[in-house]
Amino acid sequence: MTDPNDPTEFQQPTARGEIHLGDLLLALKKLPWKDDAQAAAIARSLGFSLEELISKEITPNTIFDNSRFPEHRKTVSPSRNQPPGSSVPPQPKPPVELPSIPFDSPLKPLGAQAAPQIVETPAWLNENNTTLDRDETPPVPLHRESLFSDNTNRGILSAALATRRPGYQIDVFRLINHFVTGKIPRTLPCLMSNTLERGCQLLLHYSDDMVPYWEDLAALATQIKNIMGQDRVDLYEFKGLPDNANTWVPPKTFKQWQPVSGIPVLVATDLGIDGGKGENNIEEEWLSFMRKCEAAEAPLLLLIPWQRQYWPENLGDYPFLIHWNPHTSAAMIRRLIGPGHGVMS
Repeated sequence: MTDPNDPTEFQQPTARGEIHLGDLLLALKKLPWKDDAQAAAIARSLGFSLEELISKEITPNTIFDNSRFPEHRKTVSPSRNQPPGSSVPPQPKPPVELPSIPFDSPLKPLGAQAAPQIVETPAWLNENNTTLDRDETPPVPLHRESLFSDNTNRGILSAALATRRPGYQIDVFRLINHFVTGKIPRTLPCLMSNTLERGCQLLLHYSDDMVPYWEDLAALATQIKNIMGQDRVDLYEFKGLPDNANTWVPPKTFKQWQPVSGIPVLVATDLGIDGGKGENNIEEEWLSFMRKCEAAEAPLLLLIPWQRQYWPENLGDYPFLIHWNPHTSAAMIRRLIGPGHGVMS
């Protein structure tokens, strides 16, 4: 055990884990080192640089000044008012001394000059040149994405307006059932298939509330005609209620809308709700229109551009409500309607 009062003994590290240089020098004297290089190497292994202290006598009571060693530089503590992470800007460079004698400049002032005169008048300013150039290409209008895109509208509208009819493929299971029960069918049973041959009645709602969708209404009419053919689409327009829808018949007459049995009725409208949640019930005239389609056994489909939370609550179960939106798909329509509208006639 070492004696703490004996100055020749090596002192233990302090509570902070520090070793006094004086104690280290005393301990180095007891080691069998041969020259100053070995002593300096031993000191460096302990984290000190003692090349300048090897030949000096330092007692343990000496206050050691780290500033005497160039490798132990004093770090400047940041100011209390200085925010952390910031640094003091460097000292500005001294200003450049300007010569006291002025130098001659090669620049010379320019005198006032008059504006250049136009000698010849351009051709486009000629008074006689009042006609437009017919060879000029008109600007290309910006592309407008419709609510049913070009890639999906054929599948969506075909699934929404298709009706069921007997096809040309024989229903083998029904035919076997007839033979098993001993019944001879009068006609061969056939599987049902979808068809667009019945066409549709398209009613477009051109009201003030539908002004943002007027171009979409025209695009919808074009899409349906491209799918079914122009002869199978009866196009009607109305402003207030769908019962007042009519179409122009040449030369100078209007044809009032009437439902036809077995022909789907597609109405593109906002139902007069104006995108508000205040009115949850639809007008009675709309309900009368729906009952008229139901009595005629004409499938009724409503295309509504507003979100589902704005739709009226008293529409009933008869009309098919379809969100007129680019996210609507043909698979959604088939889940809603099925393989097609089953009509009696």
